[in-house]
Amino acid sequence: HDGQDVWERVNDVFEFLPIAALVESTILCIHGGIGDSISTLDDLRGIPKPIQIIGEIDDRSTRRDRVILDALWSDPTDNDQVLGVHASPRGKNTCRFGPDRVQDFNRRNGLKLIIRAHECVQHGYEYFAGGQLLTVFSATNYCNQYNNDGAMVVLVKDDRTGEVVEHAQVIHSGMIDTSHGWNEQQFRAPSPMRRTGAAGDPSLPPE
Repeated sequence: HDGQDVWERVNDVFEFLPIAALVESTILCIHGGIGDSISTLDDLRGIPKPIQIIGEIDDRSTRRDRVILDALWSDPTDNDQVLGVHASPRGKNTCRFGPDRVQDFNRRNGLKLIIRAHECVQHGYEYFAGGQLLTVFSATNYCNQYNNDGAMVVLVKDDRTGEVVEHAQVIHSGMIDTSHGWNEQQFRAPSPMRRTGAAGDPSLPPE
């Protein structure tokens, strides 16, 4: 019982963490995405702590509620050919956003890249929106269901130009023993792997 209490208190800490991070004013790091409610970086600033996450969007929901849910749960569309904003298979609390939404958001906010997570991708990382969004997923063999690689991203500042450049470092499936990880009988079923319909290898940055 004491262990359960500790686990719950540790989880409470997440309510006090920043919902996003900005690197060198040009790279936005966020768990889910920008959805359809996040228009500027100011939408992500000043969210009071502890962060309160509502269970469901309804008539009483505020714009801030929607911003929080989109930041946590929204996803890009399947590929760069699917534009606009669409319903999410995760439910009515969030949405999927197209490459046009990413490119417009980055242009208006002076960003070159959004780095996000939230979806398992086969190669551990995957570019979207012509290289303006990068999904990074660090868990290999996710929930013992997918034979996927994981990845981490290293950001390096060029001493000559001052530009921050991202480098994905892949953790290949099988390098880490995950057999004692996720237990579907104990927890929920794992989320599905991200679907991609774009031609070529989406883990490669655009030329």
